[in-house]
Amino acid sequence: MHRLLNSILLIAVLTAFVTVNPPSLKAVTPTYPLKMTFSFRDYTVRIYQGTDEDHMEILKSGRIVYEMSGYHLYVGYMYGDEEYGKYHKAVSAELIAMGRDITGRGVPNLVVSEWSGGAHCCLSFHIFEIGKEFRRIAVLDALDNDGAHFEKIGSDKRLVFVMYDLTTFSGFEDYWCDRDFKTPPASRIMLRYINGKYRLAIDLMRKPAPSSHKIASMIEEVQRNWPHGCSVPIPKRLWEIMLDLVYSGNAELAWQVFDRAWMPGTSGKEEALKAFRSELEKSPYWEEIKMLNWKR
Repeated sequence: MHRLLNSILLIAVLTAFVTVNPPSLKAVTPTYPLKMTFSFRDYTVRIYQGTDEDHMEILKSGRIVYEMSGYHLYVGYMYGDEEYGKYHKAVSAELIAMGRDITGRGVPNLVVSEWSGGAHCCLSFHIFEIGKEFRRIAVLDALDNDGAHFEKIGSDKRLVFVMYDLTTFSGFEDYWCDRDFKTPPASRIMLRYINGKYRLAIDLMRKPAPSSHKIASMIEEVQRNWPHGCSVPIPKRLWEIMLDLVYSGNAELAWQVFDRAWMPGTSGKEEALKAFRSELEKSPYWEEIKMLNWKR
């Protein structure tokens, strides 16, 4: 009996010196060097720079609430104001600083940009709410738009996300002959957070139709520079004009310009217009583009 009591006492004494670790909040703690860290109220963002990719943790009151990995991750913009300012004077990193309300919902936001690497792809913006509740509310896929950015326009509290719709570029490249891949035919779009989603800011994108004199000048320009000797002779400039008209709410005028600008005696006209419409409908914003043009 005494031996049993002694054994129990010994086990109790040894147990008192054993440290019990709390359960880990993540499977593997990053061993990479810390690339950047930002804090707002009880939220902290840490981005670690790995060998092949970055790793990000978002903590609330010291507990991890979100993690992700990507080739390059940044809080805010990938570039500084000076770099962006060369092309976009309205860009300022302060507009999307951690804790700023960019959606107009009265809730602090966090913007994280992700670059997938490669010569022509891809930039994404992850938008989070960091208020009483944490949640990711949107991912904006900017593709090869390294100049995609947020702007403050007018008195609206909601920032506008500005980029080019490049989603149909892969289809158009099969049809325009004078290929200049540095400036592909694409139209500027403006997105605003509306009813729980980033949607086209139709009021900002809709523009008055160009004057008849301007239209005649564009048609003359297309025909004057019509490419000859191409297997599929469709001028890129014609695509640009049509896209600009469609994305400004003037689609009906775009079809008229196409009909008038097509070089007389040149084959492939019906095929070209069919291809344009088909590729246009592949845009993730097509339903809203239709509203821009046919719902007043």
